Amino acid sequence: MPLRQALDRTSARQSSPEIESLKVSLAQQSEVTVAFTRAGFSAFEIKLVSAGERSGRLDESFRQLGDYWKTEQALASEMWKQMAYPIILLHLLPVLAPIQKLVTSSVTEYLITVAGQLLFLYAFAFALFWTVRTLWYSAVGQVVLLRLPLVGRFWRATFAYRWIVALRMEVGAGITFSSALADAWEATGFLSRMTRAEEAREGIIGGQSLAELVGRWRELPEDWVDYFDTAEVSGKIVETLELVEKHALDEWRKAQERLADWMPKLLYVAVILYAAFQVLDMAMSTYGAVGKALDSI
Repeated sequence: MPLRQALDRTSARQSSPEIESLKVSLAQQSEVTVAFTRAGFSAFEIKLVSAGERSGRLDESFRQLGDYWKTEQALASEMWKQMAYPIILLHLLPVLAPIQKLVTSSVTEYLITVAGQLLFLYAFAFALFWTVRTLWYSAVGQVVLLRLPLVGRFWRATFAYRWIVALRMEVGAGITFSSALADAWEATGFLSRMTRAEEAREGIIGGQSLAELVGRWRELPEDWVDYFDTAEVSGKIVETLELVEKHALDEWRKAQERLADWMPKLLYVAVILYAAFQVLDMAMSTYGAVGKALDSI
């Protein structure tokens, strides 16, 4: 059915500012890509929609985006399920650990201790989030984070998958290879994406091969160089892009599974360390109380 009618049916079931913005832009006879840009969609989404609009295959673009976000949502859901129990434990420890204060002190002191420890946990979590976010938006920080074993591997696999999907769809849309390669970089989340996009455009125009360029881009998997080298020799670039996309999807899912498996384990380590701190604090308090009692004798 026509896109406007599809949006009307969608908004009847799920209202959102993005959908309303799309409807307004399309009612003004705007191009689909322009409408998605005005609605505030990400560069990855806009590039795929642009490729679909140019090639007349918007349905494929929407299917690709649907599959992408469905996989992302499944990962988030699975991770939260596995992390629910250790998160509950982290909230129970500050409540249960100082319970001896109900006997040795007062209810007021107990509540103050619980509130203070919960406040410390939330402050630590916020500080960690702020630090990671700040690092992510700095060139050096992102390089460091992308080299971490779990989170770094996941984001590298995510961005590589975005890159190859955007490149395949843009090439399929008949866009010049230099522009398609530059657009593919702009669709990723790397901070280096604009620099890499310019390198891609200038490199292809200057006669460099895709394999040469990929070999210089450390953000992408090293084994892709062999794929693209073979593709340029055989002339089967489209078939190779499809093959590499499947390979990138497998790696992305493996990285997701590994992240979902290990994040709860790391959280359990935090629970154990926090429990050890509580036991030590309890022991020190008890020792202090006993010492005072002996001194008074």
